[in-house]
Amino acid sequence: MTSEDQKEPSRWWEREHDANLTETRIFMSTEQYEKIARMATDLEERIPILLGKLIADYFDAVESGQLQITLPSPAPRAPLEKTKVSELCDLVLWSRFPGETGAHRFRQIALLTTLAHEHELGKKPTASSIARMVDSHSSQIDLMAKLLEKRGVIDRVHTPSIRPGVFGKVLYIKPDAAAGLKNAHLLETNLPLEVQESE
Repeated sequence: MTSEDQKEPSRWWEREHDANLTETRIFMSTEQYEKIARMATDLEERIPILLGKLIADYFDAVESGQLQITLPSPAPRAPLEKTKVSELCDLVLWSRFPGETGAHRFRQIALLTTLAHEHELGKKPTASSIARMVDSHSSQIDLMAKLLEKRGVIDRVHTPSIRPGVFGKVLYIKPDAAAGLKNAHLLETNLPLEVQESE
């Protein structure tokens, strides 16, 4: 027997239950949690184990046909109209955020137009997928996406199964992106963001 075999399990569920368990996290209302807590007390069971058993029983009932389940459909997101994308790009061109250069603004426009095009094709673009397209590091795209999210221009939506077994954050241009950018510009520069006539 090796020292690895003799090693005491470090997690309480490995000591008290089958070690072949996976830890996860769930969210529920306070009212639901109080019901679960009372049930766990009555059954002298730890809450995480009880929740796991309830979920397992639920799926067993669904798979055996004893229970029908209807999964909620995600709210559809229509691609942003081309005119709105164009207006948004104009605003980015004329923005003057502290520390940003023309090169920064051109990169932001490139990201926004790429997102709009990908969604128009019915795809779900992520920082990683765009990075692969342009042969760049995903961290660079992700940094820009986070900045635009902070300014109210895009949403980064955590999405499972983008590819088999792969989770990621799909990037969406917000319907009110122009208003978000104008507000962020005013807060950071104390100047209104307006598109000016080209000479």
